[in-house]
Amino acid sequence: MAIKKNFYKKILILSKISNSNPITIIHVGLKSLHGFSYNPNEFNLLVNSAGIKAWSCWTVKIGNPNKKYFLGTGLIEELKIYCQRYQQKKIIINTVLSPKHQSELEKFLCVEIMDRNQLILELFSQRAHSYEGKLQVELAKLAYLSTRLVRGWTHLERQRGGVGLRGGPGETQLEIDKRLLATRINRCKQKLNKFQKHRETTLKNRKEIFSVNLIGYTNAGKSTLFELLTKKTCYHDDRYFATLDPLSASLSIDKHKLVLTDTVGFIEHLPDSLLSAFKATLSEICLANLLCVVIDVSDPNYKNQIETIEQILSDLNTKDIPRYYLFNKIDRIDVKSLNIPFFADIDCSYISATKQIGIANFRNYLVKQLLLFKGSNNTQ
Repeated sequence: MAIKKNFYKKILILSKISNSNPITIIHVGLKSLHGFSYNPNEFNLLVNSAGIKAWSCWTVKIGNPNKKYFLGTGLIEELKIYCQRYQQKKIIINTVLSPKHQSELEKFLCVEIMDRNQLILELFSQRAHSYEGKLQVELAKLAYLSTRLVRGWTHLERQRGGVGLRGGPGETQLEIDKRLLATRINRCKQKLNKFQKHRETTLKNRKEIFSVNLIGYTNAGKSTLFELLTKKTCYHDDRYFATLDPLSASLSIDKHKLVLTDTVGFIEHLPDSLLSAFKATLSEICLANLLCVVIDVSDPNYKNQIETIEQILSDLNTKDIPRYYLFNKIDRIDVKSLNIPFFADIDCSYISATKQIGIANFRNYLVKQLLLFKGSNNTQ
């Protein structure tokens, strides 16, 4: 099967910027009730944040995933010719693949296949700096690997002999590997439990102090706002998951003290293994007195991001914790063009952390909530 002419021109242009380890990105649009849904801009930023430079990008639409390869047979035939002709080494797909789909694609295309979950795990691995953060990422990676162990031993043959059927060397090695993996997972969990107990003790000591958490989509400006309010320098960058470890600092407003915490950013379809591994860190969100949801309204997909945040908060059982929405980066847009009718009955502010617009209103709101918190504690 020949490669299409219109795509061929694209390949020739991209070949001028090829590198020693060519990587191809495939944006898959899956059919839903609202048409084909995918967000190439978000995924491209994820790839760039991981320090990966794409050699070329494909965009495909899939109505019903192929049972064996996920991608259609015509497409993978075309991909195979392309990979051989341009010596591709890795393909990154912007969706979550089952172990079977990933294995079959790698066999057929003879290249490494990385799905969305793997990319995010790699990105988290690069960003984790604290010992606890590294443990959480390692646990998530081990959980992901446990579903794909069999792929590592398919080259070993199964042998028959003796009475009945006996597993060959492949089965033996697989069982050994499973036990080693289970041991590592248990060790990680034990170490993380110690961190969680220490965190719970710290949070109990903070029970009388009003606690505010900045939450939201990654790259929404939480760290910039945290730095502005607390005057405490923290690392922030225009990349996804620039920081993973929660950072807390005391904040005084009109002689009233509270604790402000900057948490790890969210993203669409965050892997379940990561949510599970970061449960201890996310527990701070569950114990906060106020959740301040930071939204980047300059992003065209900010409404989808709000839905993602709401879903994650629902999964964390935080419906009883008051929320305050901060629509950030209004200096980049025309505020009149915003259409947020479903937020008419909630508390919110339009701010710009970099230009310090609307910050005074946010501070006043924090003081009001802090006084209510003190009043309810005195009543009790």
